[in-house]
Amino acid sequence: MIEYKNNSNNNIVELTIEGKITATDFDRVVPPIKADIEKHGKLRMLEEIRSFDGIDPIALWKDAQFGLAHINDFSHVAIVVEPAWMRTWSQAVDNVLSAKVKAFEPSQIELARKWLASAPELGKDSVVEYRNNSDNNIVEITVEGELSEADFDRVISQMKADFEKHGKLRMLEEVRSFEGMDPMIMWKDARFAVPHLNDITHVAVVTDTKWMRTLSEAFSSVFPGQVKAFELLQIEAAREWLANACVPSQDSKFEYRNNSNNNIVEITVEGKITEADFEDLLQKAKADFKKHGKLRVLEEVRSFEGIDPMALWKDIQGIPYVKDVTHAAIVADAKWMQTMAEAVGAVIPAQIKAFELSQIQEAREWLLNAPESSHDSKIEYRNNSDNNIVEITIEGLITAADFDRVISQMKADFKKHEKLCILEEIRSFEGIDPMALWQDIQFGLPHINDIARVAVVTDMKWIQTFSSAIDNILDAEVKAFDLSQIESARKWLASA
Repeated sequence: MIEYKNNSNNNIVELTIEGKITATDFDRVVPPIKADIEKHGKLRMLEEIRSFDGIDPIALWKDAQFGLAHINDFSHVAIVVEPAWMRTWSQAVDNVLSAKVKAFEPSQIELARKWLASAPELGKDSVVEYRNNSDNNIVEITVEGELSEADFDRVISQMKADFEKHGKLRMLEEVRSFEGMDPMIMWKDARFAVPHLNDITHVAVVTDTKWMRTLSEAFSSVFPGQVKAFELLQIEAAREWLANACVPSQDSKFEYRNNSNNNIVEITVEGKITEADFEDLLQKAKADFKKHGKLRVLEEVRSFEGIDPMALWKDIQGIPYVKDVTHAAIVADAKWMQTMAEAVGAVIPAQIKAFELSQIQEAREWLLNAPESSHDSKIEYRNNSDNNIVEITIEGLITAADFDRVISQMKADFKKHEKLCILEEIRSFEGIDPMALWQDIQFGLPHINDIARVAVVTDMKWIQTFSSAIDNILDAEVKAFDLSQIESARKWLASA
């Protein structure tokens, strides 16, 4: 349910959301919002979310279409909601929208109304300065306020001239404050940045905004240049770093070693991964796949200074070979690599294990001695002639053949019952065949509205967390249970 209230005296409107948002709800509120935008130019909106049981996929699509078209027609948005994660999300959105977004708890709704009524108009006197230096290739960009398309065009024009003059640049980006950006900038930024990714050797991001510093550090892992984040009071240290930092050696160490006695190969990475490095690796690996059929891989990452965009593209093209790797040992001291390795291990067929650099011998022993996956996965599908409840039990690896069998049975039940309630019992999970994942997407989207409830029964916490998140965007109700609660899950499905 969505209720919309406007006020003839000002440009403040209120939207109340309770339960599930349907396409019909959305169609009903859009015309009056459009009319108020035409009347006032810009609106201030209070969005009160009393409860949220998900959004119809068609409504989600229409919301995206409407939102993008009118993204600059809201100056202030107050989000009034109980769940802390929604308030956190609202604060994050505040950093990328041109509107000022502020989150309030339900008990603060009057405070939200006062804020909307009294908040000053956003100043358009943003400061976006570009400074270069005739003596070197260091440029500085200062951002304060909202970044407009005109600002961006001006900066890009100056930067292009400096690229032509110096070939490569070192950049200091000082973000004093950030009130969002014009949506057109995102598109222009992507078009300009991609061809010049290799033309920037060092970037110093100077800001007190923590999420920007965190994003900068994460970006440094895939950006060809060196990226370093500083607080505003460290701006002189940032300038010194740019002036004195050595240009990364392009003599990256990227070695591939195989063994004539077994199917274990080792890859050593040190520095930046180039397109040539990856092409060489791919050719050698293809020969070993042809020889052994399946490989066990040890990837030792001593240091990582990024990956050439073309190498990243070729890496993606190598996805068909994923199913031919049975075991992968990731040896690295970088915590994010260890975490990513464990996450990837949950969705691909191979067994993946992370080790620190000091544990490389342990990694080699694991690859040598680890048993082959049995692939005797257990995927059972059970239906009931008396009701619309079906149960799927998963144990081990999900293959394309398993998925085809389950889908064939489920299609018949969709024809019989129109809507299904599904109990998905995941006793263990060793990954999913890439073809099964693709088939899941192809089957799932057309039937997204044909499922009434889903009970996910597992002791794997990340699956339970993912299920709770999915509940907010699917038409179906989704609820997670521990394996010991399977009877409670069955009762919950039966009560639908």
